[in-house]
Amino acid sequence: MQAATSWSEIIEDPEVDAVVIGTWPYLHHTLVLAALAANKHVLTEARLVSHMTSLRHDLFHVGWHEV
Repeated sequence: MQAATSWSEIIEDPEVDAVVIGTWPYLHHTLVLAALAANKHVLTEARLVSHMTSLRHDLFHVGWHEV
């Protein structure tokens, strides 16, 4: 395991297949969408959105068109 100084280094690393988001809830949305856009598997400790419509909209913008 290597050290990183930013979350984007981890998400952009081609050796990383999955990430666990365990940070302040206000950061979850940004980090989860960035990880999904980078084609990573994601586990988060809190819900991403409160409505499915929001989730579909967000996933569409990171390239997931079949949700």
